[in-house]
Amino acid sequence: MTAPVQVPFHPGLIRLLEERDMWPESSQRRQDELLEREEQLARGWQAMADVSDDELAAAWATWKKENLDD
Repeated sequence: MTAPVQVPFHPGLIRLLEERDMWPESSQRRQDELLEREEQLARGWQAMADVSDDELAAAWATWKKENLDD
């Protein structure tokens, strides 16, 4: 498999796959989607800064349900 599934690939791996003609446009689209998701998660995690430790798990689950497509 030459397409990222759950996490974005490292740029060095992408470069290697490109050099070997193993990085199709569909893989790049998936990579871009995962990078955007990573940014969304980072923004969401910043929103958790003021949440107490006792409420963090529930608040994070709620945020993900309301803000992510999956």
